[in-house]
Order: sequence, then C-alpha cells, then structure tokens
Amino acid sequence: MMDFGEKTFDEEKFLISQLVGTNKKKTVWSYEYDFGDGWVHEILFEGNPDVSRDVKFPVCVEGARCCPPEDCGGPWNYPEFLDALRDPE
Repeated sequence: MMDFGEKTFDEEKFLISQLVGTNKKKTVWSYEYDFGDGWVHEILFEGNPDVSRDVKFPVCVEGARCCPPEDCGGPWNYPEFLDALRDPE
C-alpha cells in the first residue's frame, strides 16, 4: 500500500465497528474511491444511533446528488458531465 504521510488502512481488512467501537465519539474519515480519478469522500461518524426496528442501517443523513457514474472523468470533469446531461443537444 502506498504511503503519502497519512495513516491508511486496507478497507477489506476492517469492519467499521472495529474502528468506532461502542462510544458516542464523533470520528471523521477520508475515503478515496477510485484512486486514479481522485474521488475523495469525507465520512463523519456521529455516534451510535438508538436501535430501531423501523430503520435499516447504515443511514445517510446528508449528501448531494447521486454518485457519479464510473469513468466520467473524476471530479475535474464531472461538472462538464453534468452540463452535458442538461443539454438536450
């Protein structure tokens, strides 16, 4: 695994429950999806919610737009991709 000065973990070797434990402490992670395109996501864990049988977990409580399709050019070209979708021509 490449090391760029930040502590990194192989996500295939850990469960989120191993990283957060059972406390209510807020934790922030940076997750890079598709290393070549540079999609970086900030994930904020705000604590363990009260368990409810009516809610399917995990729950995303905030976000914008759906995730971009594969190979749309990374965050640099995504605005152009959105413009193309809006243009009927």
